[in-house]
Amino acid sequence: MSRRPIQHGGAADMNRRPIQHGGAAGPDLQAPPKTRLVSMRKGFIDRVSMCNVLMLLDELRQENVLNEQEYRHVHVLQPDSHRAATALVDMVANKGDPASGIMIRAFLKIDPFLFADLNP
Repeated sequence: MSRRPIQHGGAADMNRRPIQHGGAAGPDLQAPPKTRLVSMRKGFIDRVSMCNVLMLLDELRQENVLNEQEYRHVHVLQPDSHRAATALVDMVANKGDPASGIMIRAFLKIDPFLFADLNP
């Protein structure tokens, strides 16, 4: 069985709405990562699960975005996902664009559906 390339523009694609970013509804994907992360802050805090906070925490520790003390600070806030998410997003945003970019990529990998909802 040979593989055929995926073709776009057919009947199946007609039901998809185009992905639009920016404006009042979501962050501008051309904006610096810290700006994007801060613009997702409220939705992230309100909607992220503690499980996903812990996975992000592990990923950010592995990527050396967080040191052991920062990791433990957020980790002890469980089971309160609001407090843990607030601490995590603020801690990473305060580290600037490189750290914010790593968190955004990790968040996209861990929860692509919530990420898409926060970036309409």
